Amino acid sequence: MTLPVLSNLTSPAQMAPALLAEWFRPGASTTAHHVDNLFMVISVICTFFFVLIIALMLLFMWKYRARPGHREEHTSHHNNALEITWSVIPLILAIWIFFQGFVGYIAMRNAPANAYEIEVIAQKWSWSFYYPKEGITSAELHVPKDTPIKLILSSTDVIHSLYIPAFRVKMDCVPGRYNELWFEATVASDKVEDGKWDNDDQTENVYSDGSATYKDAAGVDGYDLFCTEYCGTGHSSMITKCVVYDAAGFEQWKKTASDPRAQGTPLEVGEKLYKRRGCAQCHSIDGTDNPGAGGPSFKGHYGEMVEFTNAEPHKMDAEYIRESILNPQAKIRKGYKPIMPTFQGQLNEDEIFALRQYIRSLNEEQPEDWAPKEGEEEGDTAESSEPAETSGAADAEEASDAEGAADAPEEPASDEESTQSET
Repeated sequence: MTLPVLSNLTSPAQMAPALLAEWFRPGASTTAHHVDNLFMVISVICTFFFVLIIALMLLFMWKYRARPGHREEHTSHHNNALEITWSVIPLILAIWIFFQGFVGYIAMRNAPANAYEIEVIAQKWSWSFYYPKEGITSAELHVPKDTPIKLILSSTDVIHSLYIPAFRVKMDCVPGRYNELWFEATVASDKVEDGKWDNDDQTENVYSDGSATYKDAAGVDGYDLFCTEYCGTGHSSMITKCVVYDAAGFEQWKKTASDPRAQGTPLEVGEKLYKRRGCAQCHSIDGTDNPGAGGPSFKGHYGEMVEFTNAEPHKMDAEYIRESILNPQAKIRKGYKPIMPTFQGQLNEDEIFALRQYIRSLNEEQPEDWAPKEGEEEGDTAESSEPAETSGAADAEEASDAEGAADAPEEPASDEESTQSET
């Protein structure tokens, strides 16, 4: 806050909210005022007593300082009025603060019965938001405004903590336990123009491996969403966004999100998933391996024979990539710790297919397009002539890759294989 701005504030009543606005992002939920008001009042009380105590201390130090001709004064040992005053006033303040905090806590803990439920899965080092009614899984939290939202939080590995500063909500995600949190957003995120709402306008954090920026990780505009419980070396990059829509916008998002094919080519979708689903924290795309607690690079290993600590050597191909995503502990790469989390139930076959095409593209392989769905004209896509199986494009591509590897040695570009993913 600048001095000219402060000079225009003529009273504490004006100054306190202005200072609060400078420190906090504007509240964007129906319960944010509980936190803001109590924080402001406690800050004012603490500031008042701090100034009062320091001023009295300096006054007494000056008044009773040792000096020539000064003699000690007799001090009283007890004063009922004084004792009652400095006991009762703090007690009243403490009771009032407790009451206000209790009212806010109850309001923020009890979700309305009609709240829209979303399951949150935290794992090192990404977020997954599952919409059970629609069967959608997203790396960002998408919600409608003016609708109560209940988050059901869990963790697959260590303790994480979900925090959305604009809504003033925070809750731990604990392995083996479900926690709940609710909020009702009041401002659509695309209506926000104040830079303080969004760190993207002020920072451009780069991951340690240089693979992605803060903005890349988030991928969309919205309210910042962090992990606030230290959860390992990739903790600082466990960030995403909460996107708030009006009712029509939320319906449109659900329609798009339910079909990865509507979001771009397999290469585009795969790159997006790499940046948003936590792959970038362990797997570089520049050929740099991170042995130990990291992971092998997505670049430079496609098609190689890989050795494992718990299985026979296997070629990095489509099958291996799929297994590493869904059941990463089935094959543990030599030289790497088994820390890769499973994405079973979080990525569908089209998304696994897209990730595979992104990995292939890093290894100078020609990525393939979506295979036709059942009932589609094959001419609608540039994919192989393999028949699409019941699981959709991904399975068709997989079948194509497997056959290509077996009987088409002259086709190095389709010589399916994969890069890793192990960790």
